[in-house]
Amino acid sequence: MKRNFLTGLVIVLPIALTIIIVMLIVDLLTQPFLGFAEKLLLKTPLMNTSNPLISSNEAIKIWSQSLILVGIFLIILILGLFARWFLFNYFVKLGDKIIHRIPIINKLYKTVKEVINVMFTPQGKAFKQVVMVAFPNSSTLCVGFLSRESPPVFNNPTKQNLVSVFLPTTPNPTTGYLLQFPIKEVTPIEMSVEDALKFIVSCGMVTEKINQIGPNSQPSKEI
Repeated sequence: MKRNFLTGLVIVLPIALTIIIVMLIVDLLTQPFLGFAEKLLLKTPLMNTSNPLISSNEAIKIWSQSLILVGIFLIILILGLFARWFLFNYFVKLGDKIIHRIPIINKLYKTVKEVINVMFTPQGKAFKQVVMVAFPNSSTLCVGFLSRESPPVFNNPTKQNLVSVFLPTTPNPTTGYLLQFPIKEVTPIEMSVEDALKFIVSCGMVTEKINQIGPNSQPSKEI
């Protein structure tokens, strides 16, 4: 019975957690517009029925959330379409300049925009290589992500060619340490970023075949 229960739990738990996370994201996106959408739906003839699958409070909420999600999708699609037009692009740049003149907000906006560009645009240079480095001491190794070459201001005091390596924490890889290592102390491994994230999130329980390139190998110059 114990083995059967654990087997069933392994099957059900990922599905349940995925559904819960999706529901939380849907609630987060639709909550600000839920009241307006419900009022709009109640004015339609379709809701003037006694069918509980259509006119119950829970059904109206689900219909409203679906309507809001479709609306958000269409708005994003239209913005992406208009962004290709020169005139619209001019207004976007104008708004960008205005935001950059607002104290405090301009710093936050610039940081968020740069992170999003790195993650979602084709020309963005996101993590491209998984590496091993000595951390937190010389006798232990840690999995990290090669970011890019360190700014010149970091290289000058040390007189070494440094690279930025992000060392994520487990099981939450969104937090971690951004450290600067001499390039000769960074050892690349033949592992994709996706597989490395699975390894970190699972606390090492989900593993893939990891082939170390070699103790004297260096990270790719394409950073």
